[in-house]
Amino acid sequence: MTDSYVSVERGSTDVDNIQYGLAIVTLTRADALNAINVEMAQQLNKVMDDLYHDETVRCVVLRAEGRFFMAGGDLPRFAEPIKEGNQEGLIEEIDTLIKSAHEAIRWIRYMNKPVVGLIPGGAAGYGFSLMLACDFVITQEDATFTLAYSGLGTSPDGGSTFFLPRLLGTRKATEIILLSERFTGAQALELGLVNQALPANEMEAALDKLVGRLLSGPTFCYGRSKSLINSSVSSSLSDQLEAEARSFKACALTDDFKEGVTAFVDKRKPEFKGK
Repeated sequence: MTDSYVSVERGSTDVDNIQYGLAIVTLTRADALNAINVEMAQQLNKVMDDLYHDETVRCVVLRAEGRFFMAGGDLPRFAEPIKEGNQEGLIEEIDTLIKSAHEAIRWIRYMNKPVVGLIPGGAAGYGFSLMLACDFVITQEDATFTLAYSGLGTSPDGGSTFFLPRLLGTRKATEIILLSERFTGAQALELGLVNQALPANEMEAALDKLVGRLLSGPTFCYGRSKSLINSSVSSSLSDQLEAEARSFKACALTDDFKEGVTAFVDKRKPEFKGK
């Protein structure tokens, strides 16, 4: 029987006496600093696939048990085929791992609902990439981050070479990727890699506040906005303007848009239903 390394709690959450769909995904391999192996990658991929297609969920939280979000890949799994000189076995292990790990990144990035990462302790390697894929990130101010790959003699995975240049520009991204130097949660905030860097005892309250706001927001609009942001990196201005026009018209047909306009005219707070 395969061990369970990823748990998901899905159900209704009360915000201002209204029930909303929230999913909390937790990495549960704390005894190995949540280092990802093939089984964990496959489970994470399956969970994110399910949540992507679940229209009752309006917000996803990605978090981890233990003191560290994720310490990258499970390197001892690579050590045995290397020791045996089994190149075919090594590449097969890596290929199977990366396939599921990358699919999980795609589900998160293209999910039509916000994904919030709560990052205890810090992240390295694929864990760092997983954090970058989230729409919002809350971490500890004294957390430790490193991309780590170059220190192992390999190039990155998990989309970090996609996310970092777009967040930081190629100069700083090259520094982080090639040198693999460590930096803190506070420094990550300064760089714009996270949204909040807080004392550890303030993280849960910050998460609750942000999630409450997202759950009660216009979910369809959030999904359309995410799609526009994702497409902008490869679109011309003309193409992006056309995409914005199509998206605006799609949003205008929703109940949330009607509610938003009506609430504005009535000078009251809107009560969005996410559709």
